[in-house]
Parts: sequence; C-alpha cells; structure tokens
Amino acid sequence: MTLKILLVNNYAMNQAWDLWQNGEWPSHHLWGITHLKPYGIDVDILPYEKYVRLKKIMFQELGDLDQQVRMLVGWHRYDLIYSGCQTSTILLSWLRRWGILRKPIIATIHHPLGYSLRNRWFVQGHSKLLCLSREFKRQIEQSFGGLADGKLELLEWGADLEFYRFDESVSRDDAGLIVSAGTSKRDYNTLVQAAVDVNCRVKIYCSADSAPAVAPLPVNVMVYVGNGTYDAIGYRELFAEYEQAAMVAIPLKDIRILSGLTSLLDAMLAGKPVIMTKNPGIDIDIEAAGIGLWVEPRDVNGWRDAINYLIANPEKARDMGKRGRELCENRYNLDRFASQLALAIQKAV
Repeated sequence: MTLKILLVNNYAMNQAWDLWQNGEWPSHHLWGITHLKPYGIDVDILPYEKYVRLKKIMFQELGDLDQQVRMLVGWHRYDLIYSGCQTSTILLSWLRRWGILRKPIIATIHHPLGYSLRNRWFVQGHSKLLCLSREFKRQIEQSFGGLADGKLELLEWGADLEFYRFDESVSRDDAGLIVSAGTSKRDYNTLVQAAVDVNCRVKIYCSADSAPAVAPLPVNVMVYVGNGTYDAIGYRELFAEYEQAAMVAIPLKDIRILSGLTSLLDAMLAGKPVIMTKNPGIDIDIEAAGIGLWVEPRDVNGWRDAINYLIANPEKARDMGKRGRELCENRYNLDRFASQLALAIQKAV
C-alpha cells in the first residue's frame, strides 16, 4: 500500500525542490522526501505562502496560521503530516491532543523544548517527534516524563552524497584559505579577531544581520553579504570555494540550539577539516572522530591557536577532511536518514 503524506516547513520547500532538481541545492535540505518513493511513500509539498494576511499573523504560541489553516482544509487527502520544523504544526498538535483531529503528525526537533503547558500539548499531540540531537531527546524525556514508547526517536541527519563527489586528486587546499558560510547564530566577530596577525585568508559568506561588526576589517578578511532573500553565495559556488580551502570555520554565538549542523555536514561532504564552536547539541564529536577541532564560545585565542595548528600541520588537516567524508559515506548520509524516516512514518500511520 502506498502512503501519501504532506510536507510542511518554515521555508519554501517548493523552491528548494526546484533548486535540487536543477542541481543547485543538495537534497538533504528537503528532509528526506526525495528518497521516500522506494519505501512506498508519496509526498506533496505544501506551498509556503498563500494567504498573505494570515502569514503576517505569526503568533509564536500558535505557529504559522497560513500553513496550518490550509492543512486543516486538505487534511483528509493524506495519511500523515510531516513537518520539517517543530514550529510549523503547533496549533495542529494541540487540536490532535484535544481529540479534534485524528490523523498522525510527526515533526523534526531542531531545538530543545523547555517545560510548559503549551509544550506538553505539543509533545502529546504529535504521533512522533524525530530528534536530530541525543541531548535534545534526553531533555524532552526529562521534562515530559511518562511519554509513550516510540514517541521520541533519534534521527541522524545526513548529507546528499550525490551532490558533491569527493575526489582527492582535484580537491586542492590553499594552506592559507579559511571559508566560513552561514547566517544562523554566527559569531563572525570572534573569527575575524582571531584572524588578526595570522598568516591566513578568511572568506565569510553571511547575511546583513550576521555580518561581523569589527571595523575596520583586517586586510586578510573578506566578507560577502547576501542581498535580501538571496544568499551571499550559491551552493555550487560555495563547494567550489570549499574545494580551494584548507579548512572550514563554523563560529557560533548561541549554542542552546542546533546551530551549525548544516555547515558541519557540508564541510564533511566536501572533505575539509572543521574548526567549530563547541555545541553540546551536536552529536558528532569532531575531535573524537578526528575530523576537526572544537573551540569554546567567544574564545579568540582558542580560534587563533586552532587555525595556526591546522596551517602548521597540513597533512593532519587533510586526514581530518578525509575522515569527515568517510563518516558521511558510512553514516551521516541522506540514504540512511531517509530509511530511518520511512520507518518512523510507517510506524506512525
């Protein structure tokens, strides 16, 4: 029997689908749906926006009303609602908790859930919560005791191996080039300060609100800022930059949430060593796995030391990059994520 599910998320998944089909985006940004058909699961994507006025009524307590109203209207056509973001099905989960809705809902959990009555309704109203972090799964279990078996499942997100086929023979590494890209909770000020008087070049690709405020910028730091809704660099262009880089930097300023995971997977996919602000929500221990170096939050000297170490030890840096790619191929990949997702969907229906 073929299952039919509806995907909803907090960004335009139709656009992400088109970018993936055109080869411009890796498919892991579609949260596994590109790989579900072999498991007998068909997926429709709910357009991100239709009723502009409802979209503007963004109550934090209720989530996106525009999307949820449309899901309520079309609910009967699907076996299950799948949310790629935990804020997209808040109201629906409450209605299911109160017995008004019956069909199953599952959602991925990117951030911890502190105890509150509304969060208890949220947890109780979902058929399953798919946690991307062991730590967040543990926190939810601790905060909302007595949950039914199978309510929480750990899903390890993985990269799209087909998007970038690592070839060591063409993967050049400029010993002085550090690439850092991302917009969510980034601490580029610390990275820029660490680059002062270090024999390196730093390229930062960011948004206006995440750009470093250090002025003037050191001469060895270049910052590229996205324009409005457009990224500072396309994915294909970013991986061309990674190919030239000696390392990837992921500086973070808020480690209470799952910031930096996408960039970490991208760096591993590209076969590059990583320097990253320590984030307890990320399950991949980059030092234990031998794929990079942790730095404490806002530790300028720690960043400088880590950069200097990788520059001074290029062979060790290359080995870290190769181990990161191997981890993607063996464990943190989209095929494995999709198989776990398909099983969770089948259990929930």
